[in-house]
Amino acid sequence: MPNPPPGVNTQVPEPTADRPLARRQRMQAHVENPTCASCHRLMDPIGFGLENYDASGRWRDSEVIEFEGSGRRAASKRVELPIDGKGEIAGLADSVFSEPKQIGRLLAASSACQECVVKQMFRYAFGRSETRADRETIRRTFAAFRESGFKFKELLIALVRSPQFLEGLAPPQ
Repeated sequence: MPNPPPGVNTQVPEPTADRPLARRQRMQAHVENPTCASCHRLMDPIGFGLENYDASGRWRDSEVIEFEGSGRRAASKRVELPIDGKGEIAGLADSVFSEPKQIGRLLAASSACQECVVKQMFRYAFGRSETRADRETIRRTFAAFRESGFKFKELLIALVRSPQFLEGLAPPQ
């Protein structure tokens, strides 16, 4: 993921005592700025579905925001906002989820995700992006992965048994 372009304001609105916004509401700034939205439209919906976990991984049903009083007479203010933990995997049909454990099920059931895993492992194993000449190897590797019930070990075995791997890591001519 590239860094934001120079000069783009990366600050999201901070909650104030007058306007205590939950994190999800503050993140809307990403959607409203087209430069930010180009990447965040993919990331943020998944993150919203994980928002019930705090920074330590503990489950929470609400987000607590505390504001310190300014001045001698101003009292501190504590606001507890409910968390909307619904998420979505952008680009994946029927991918709305309301519990984090559903993410794994959605991804595991997605042929697009399964194929992506095979391509990413190919790239890692070969140290390069795939070429047209690699399509058959990727197709066979995916078939072996699928036939194994998507066992990761079998994916690795299929890759190292491929002609390209056995003959060397150079792209086929």
